[in-house]
Amino acid sequence: MIKVLCHGVFDVIHAGHLAYFKAAKKYGDHLTVSITADKYVNKGPGRPYFSAGQRAEMVKALGIVDDVVISDHPTAVEVIEQVKPAFYVKGPDYKDLTKDVTGEIYNEKAMVEKHGGTLVFTDHDTYSSSTLIN
Repeated sequence: MIKVLCHGVFDVIHAGHLAYFKAAKKYGDHLTVSITADKYVNKGPGRPYFSAGQRAEMVKALGIVDDVVISDHPTAVEVIEQVKPAFYVKGPDYKDLTKDVTGEIYNEKAMVEKHGGTLVFTDHDTYSSSTLIN
């Protein structure tokens, strides 16, 4: 089984998320999506709009997703350690690692590579849940 992992907040599911999951699924046959726990979401007041449980339920309802986990950590490093995906998939907005405002993409990349996996990027159109909510 080839494991694939996506990670994010996924506060308001939109067309960009669906494109992201579809692109990620092409890398393997088991897609796990990890959801950032509420206390680590730092996207402004009133966010996340939906609780982690609600967000997980919405993502799991998408037939393309095989498994959903709620990450009780500020980054995906611990989830990558647990899942050990062959592919850790990020959206095109992360291709330039230096533009990640948290800098955590470097730690996530190191963890996936530690377990023989690869960090890959999709090339779909991106949208912003924050923009949609605002």
